[in-house]
Amino acid sequence: MVRVLGSRKKARRLLRLTVERQRRGWTGLEMGRRSKNAPSDISRWEHGRAVPYDRQLRRIARALGWRAADAHRLLEPVAVGDGPEVN
Repeated sequence: MVRVLGSRKKARRLLRLTVERQRRGWTGLEMGRRSKNAPSDISRWEHGRAVPYDRQLRRIARALGWRAADAHRLLEPVAVGDGPEVN
């Protein structure tokens, strides 16, 4: 997909955690099941209402196929364009 030039919409910012979950087509429930974390915790983390413990982040990293040492990157904000897209 290509973002259409000239769009005046601003990019939204999501946590890498959310982007990686969505990229895989997983719901919060599926992410929770695969990482052995409560789905409600996944939601709180993604919406910035709570911060996960290191062990919780490492479980998510492993569920995503990441090295546990890179788990901290899941909390990095990522700009995601929400303008019109063309295939």
